[in-house]
Amino acid sequence: MALSDSSPTTTDSTPKIAVENVSNAYESGGESVQALSDVSFSVDDGEFCCVVGPSGCGKTTLLRTIAGLERPDTGTVLVDGEPVTGPGLDRGMVFQEYALFPSVANRSWKHSIWPRPTCLWLFGLRAPRR
Repeated sequence: MALSDSSPTTTDSTPKIAVENVSNAYESGGESVQALSDVSFSVDDGEFCCVVGPSGCGKTTLLRTIAGLERPDTGTVLVDGEPVTGPGLDRGMVFQEYALFPSVANRSWKHSIWPRPTCLWLFGLRAPRR
């Protein structure tokens, strides 16, 4: 992974993910919060990348932007050389909080595993009849 203050360097192969001069701000409590400021890096196919930092530094905003769930205020995000304009089947994201089944958060870990029909339902499949 190449992490720098400038645009990613050009190579013969297209990076799997390219984040180029991305900035993103949002409103919180009537104030503007700069979540990302001129972020640029690339991840080549087969590379393993970790995003690490303190709470509130923009990690989730960056991942949501790469996933296509947020649009950057400035800059571009490319996946396989194509601009990210919204969510796509070529990307996935595991959320930090239970968004679809809040009741799962109230159960102990061993009971938080969803029954097989529920898991299949999430993926649009039907459970076989027994």
